[in-house]
Amino acid sequence: MAIGAALQITVVMGAMAGELGNLHLLVWAGAAFVGLVQCFLIAEMAKHAPHRAGGAATYAQEAFGGRTSWVAALSGWGYWFAWTPGIAVNLILAAEYLESTVWPDVNTVALSAGIGVALYAVNTLGLRHLVRISAVLMVLAGLTLLALLVTPLFQPSLFDAGELSPLAAPADTEGSTWELLVKWFFVATWSAYGAEIAASIVAELREPAAKVMRAMVTAGVVCLAAFAIVPIVMTGIVGADGLSESPSTVFLAPAEVVFGDAGRLIVGVMLACALILGAQAYIIASSRTVYQLSKDAHLPRLFTRVNRFGVPVMSVICDAAVIAVLLLIFGSDVVDVVAAANIGYLVVFVLMPLGFVIVRVRRRRAGQPLVLHPVWTGIGVAVVALNAVLLVVGAALWGVEIWLTGLIVMTLIFPLIAWRRWRDRVDARRHEATADPAESVPAQPVGATSESER
Repeated sequence: MAIGAALQITVVMGAMAGELGNLHLLVWAGAAFVGLVQCFLIAEMAKHAPHRAGGAATYAQEAFGGRTSWVAALSGWGYWFAWTPGIAVNLILAAEYLESTVWPDVNTVALSAGIGVALYAVNTLGLRHLVRISAVLMVLAGLTLLALLVTPLFQPSLFDAGELSPLAAPADTEGSTWELLVKWFFVATWSAYGAEIAASIVAELREPAAKVMRAMVTAGVVCLAAFAIVPIVMTGIVGADGLSESPSTVFLAPAEVVFGDAGRLIVGVMLACALILGAQAYIIASSRTVYQLSKDAHLPRLFTRVNRFGVPVMSVICDAAVIAVLLLIFGSDVVDVVAAANIGYLVVFVLMPLGFVIVRVRRRRAGQPLVLHPVWTGIGVAVVALNAVLLVVGAALWGVEIWLTGLIVMTLIFPLIAWRRWRDRVDARRHEATADPAESVPAQPVGATSESER
């Protein structure tokens, strides 16, 4: 799942290189480093609540449950909003790679929908089958990309180190460099924070409390390596201009330089597999977030239903319906979809480290042990501040349409919470009305006079 998340660099790397030039190298490495730091915070939260399903967003419940449970609901909803469009984005890009390499006349939206139907069908069969399929896709995509990355070591003429320096934005780029860095760092977090997705299946691990720290740190290191190395190699092969020529199929230009037309075909097919793997990882995370929101009494109860494989099947069906709508509405406009969805994602990563700090303070006051060194409390505060700035400033730099879309979707959780609470009250009154009166009358001492007798 971590490798599937790391491969999401293909989603916006071409568009970013077009505006930032080789400065995009700093953005990817910096965002992935913050993602690794957050994996430590998530791991400690998961050790305190190892049986929570749904990933990083749901740990806010540990800090904000009770009177402020709506904050935890907002976190879970933001996570769902972040990853569900990601499924559509991955399916669209996978279809475009297949169109560019093996099926030039195909309708990419129709092909995306067909792949999505197959993925959702497989997702109803449980995680064991998903892990096996993921392993196959991971090996195919990983070996192909590894060959692309290491070939310049054996043929140095393929790699132009001059493309990496000096670090500067293109001369014709509009806006200040700092504004561009914040704008694209905002979007890069959607991919580069992706190691956290491993937390979405912590509750389904054997001995989750014992294994979560190793799992999360491993995922974070994998993503940091990928987001640091891949942009460097790609830029050295074709330059930032080469990456931006075809943003939706950014890996094809380097593949053609390194391997020729045959290599372009192979890389295109393998990258399609990688993107499908990423979509599958998002389906797992997104559906289990909806499940946990329902379990925490924020969404209708029907989303807590699981099939005989333990899969929250109603949550999966809900996601599938949303994806179908997104494919019809947005088509192939993937960067704007990611920018809007990232508003929800950064809400999660403002609340998660804030919850981490709150839980630590409570545990320290109660004399309970902490997993990480006390200095991590200050690190958590710094992460809250960084993500809050990115959320406010970054969304503003993408324009009114993007942040307004994000704001509208995020506020939809409040009527859903109100509806669930109203249904709970109605069901409680109905239960009281149909209960056996004899069961509701408290037992009285022998010889006592009842209220009705008096």
